[in-house]
Amino acid sequence: MSNRLGVMYKLHLPKTLRDNFVKNRTKIVIMTGTKRPDSATNQLDESGGSRSMRRREQTGPRRGKPNRSPTRKPTAGAQDLEPFYIEKHDSEHRVVVSPQPATVADPIADTTSTLQDIFSSLPGHPHRFAYALAGLLFAPKSPAPFGGARMTPGYVSFTGPDAAALLPYIVQRTYASYATARERRVLDFVCRAVNRVLALHAAGLKDQLDERVMQGMRKAGHLPWTGAALMPEHLRHLDTEGAERTVTTMEFSVQRTAGIGSGDIDSGMDLSDDDL
Repeated sequence: MSNRLGVMYKLHLPKTLRDNFVKNRTKIVIMTGTKRPDSATNQLDESGGSRSMRRREQTGPRRGKPNRSPTRKPTAGAQDLEPFYIEKHDSEHRVVVSPQPATVADPIADTTSTLQDIFSSLPGHPHRFAYALAGLLFAPKSPAPFGGARMTPGYVSFTGPDAAALLPYIVQRTYASYATARERRVLDFVCRAVNRVLALHAAGLKDQLDERVMQGMRKAGHLPWTGAALMPEHLRHLDTEGAERTVTTMEFSVQRTAGIGSGDIDSGMDLSDDDL
């Protein structure tokens, strides 16, 4: 079969269409833009005819209303979100994440002072609870800025010589990460870690808290990563409020080695689990 330009085409038509073509001598024009009979079009499509012919029919312009994507309401950008900060609960001995009031000009200094006051109000040296907090936060599986790659998690940036440097480091890094990501996740994580330390102490779970203290000392680089170690006397548990506290500050040289992310000692706090 040939078109008007004399080009030969070989058609593979179903038997019913071929018989009809021979009987009635129906004229079928290929690729000329001429409208074909509806019966011939349907039968060509059913028989799996020319791909180019079907493609032209499927991708042709649609009639009626134009195809427009649904209108979406604009969402507030990260910079428009209301700022949050960590503060002490009004009536309970714990901390919460709350909207930052206009009266709080420096949330880093405010939160650091809050944590220092809370830990100082407990029986025992406040550095005990700072180390326990580090033991919960400093782990590769923790969110940024404390977690990260197993061999080089974020907390290795801490180089403070003593426990007094832990709380300022933790709070400063927390708010720096929050300012970058504008997500509450890191604030909630630190808030829950602080409350976990307070709950362990309130429940009298001395051994679990001692374990977190030793983990915090190792992760802070204040104890060798491997081998036996004794807890300094001033960091040990005190049972009563009236017990005399030894106000001692010990300075350490940071000791870290390759592979700090390995071993059971690096099991940080899992947000989905509760120790109590």
